[in-house]
This record gives sequence, structure tokens and C-alpha cells, in this order.
Amino acid sequence: MKVLVVDAHPDDGEISCAGTISRMRREGHEVYTMYFCPCSEDPKNEGHLKDHNRVCRFLDIKQYVCGEMPRDGYVETHKQQVRDILYQIRERLKPDIILCPSIHEFHQDHKALAECCLTIFRDTSIILGYEILRSVSPDFTPNFYVTLSTGDRNKKLKSISMYKSQLNARPYFFSIDRFDSQLRMRGTQAMSDFAEAYEMMWGRV
Repeated sequence: MKVLVVDAHPDDGEISCAGTISRMRREGHEVYTMYFCPCSEDPKNEGHLKDHNRVCRFLDIKQYVCGEMPRDGYVETHKQQVRDILYQIRERLKPDIILCPSIHEFHQDHKALAECCLTIFRDTSIILGYEILRSVSPDFTPNFYVTLSTGDRNKKLKSISMYKSQLNARPYFFSIDRFDSQLRMRGTQAMSDFAEAYEMMWGRV
């Protein structure tokens, strides 16, 4: 299968579904990632893209980079251009599974990107909304779980630790202990040691 991880910002997918990415690669599936807003104008993000590229190599995933879309709000205020980009990638890549932000999000770009993904991929792909710990709303209701091995869990936590820029700039959020607790909590719900949770936003077999 081909899996496309669609992110508003360079770290969204890794902090939300690096365990799933690890499992998919371990099972031999192709995984691609793309982002829209590098937010490089924020001094807290210095080194962010280098961290992201390093994590992608570590997880053995391929990248589609959309270009310089530097400010928050780009997705929210330029939805048609975002849909055009997603359509072009859909036609080239033909992904089977889309991992994208949940529709239940407080962050304006995350929510807008989820809406764009539903528009473009609903006829072609399974769409799973991932859980961004800091910005997902209380309305997020997981109904699809990906169980993880200890190795998958370790690769996710290692990925988090490789975002040196964010560990220093946002320690209240980028915390290995917090992400590990989330993996264990979702694992309990899925009757496993570790898991990542998603909302099935669109699916067919």
C-alpha cells in the first residue's frame, strides 16, 4: 500500500503517527509525507526543517515539499490552492491511505487541511484523522487504532527526541514522557501495550 501523511506543519505527522509510520515501513508499505507551512519566520522554529528532514530519513519515508508557504493561516485562507496541490499529488501518487489532521481541531490550519483532504481523497483513499496532542479538540472521538510493537514505540519516541529545536523551544509540549503516556493510554484502549488513535473520516473496502 501507499500511505500519504499530510501535514500543515513539518512535525505534525511525526508527533502524531510516527509509530504507525514505523509499523507501515516494517510491514513493507510505501510511506510519503508532505507539509504546507514551514513557519520559518518564527524564531522558535530555527532548525525545525533540518530536524524534520533528519526524522524523515530515520523513519525511511519519502517527502513531497509544497514550497514556501511561511505563515500560519495559509491553509485556512488559501484552500483552493491547497486542494489543487493535493489533487496533483493524488493523481501522481495514487495513495491508498491518507493520514491527516482530524476534522476536530482547534488549530485553524489543521482543521482546514482536514477539510481539503476530505474533498480531494474521499473518492480514492481511506482517510484517517490523527491526534495532535496539543491542539485536538474534545470532540475528537477515536474509532480506529493502530497497535504498535515496542520497536515502533521506541522509534516514535526517538523521532520526538530528534526535534531538538522544539524540545528546547516548547518543552511544555515536546515531552518524551507525555508522548509515551499517550501511546500507553491509547494502547490500553486498543488492548495492546502501545497504540496510536485516529478518527476514521472516510473509508471503503
